[in-house]
Amino acid sequence: MIEKEDVFNNVVDFLFKLEGFYSNDLDDIGGETVYGISKKYHPEWEGWKYLKECKEKGWTVDMERLKGMAKRFYYENYYKDYVIESGNWNEVRFLCAVNIGKNAEKRIYEKSGKSFFDYIVNMVDYYIKISYKGKNIKFLRGWIRRIIKIYWWMRGKEK
Repeated sequence: MIEKEDVFNNVVDFLFKLEGFYSNDLDDIGGETVYGISKKYHPEWEGWKYLKECKEKGWTVDMERLKGMAKRFYYENYYKDYVIESGNWNEVRFLCAVNIGKNAEKRIYEKSGKSFFDYIVNMVDYYIKISYKGKNIKFLRGWIRRIIKIYWWMRGKEK
């Protein structure tokens, strides 16, 4: 039997693959991110303080420490909101909520009637709709690829 901590580590490690380490795209409304954690929306995250301190003191960033901070953030702010067990598609809900926010994810879940297939289709539809706002069109391909990667990961065939 897989322990809940193992399930969390598995899903958050996959999340880090989706998010990458660092981004600061001027066209992204989330702005600067580390492991997908937006400085604009989560300025209180302990990792921002740590990175600032490293820069000011000329320290080398301890990547494992920073990753641990990101894992704690995701556990406290997202993961605990979902009942996640290995093979439970709420793992997909967690991965999507991190990207679009918990409220938008909840609306998509409810609209889907708890159907996994409908949920995936509704996520794609959501991304298409928001791609028309501002400069979001440049992110559409990546968002669609994200959903495809999540789908295959959930099916046990990570690509």
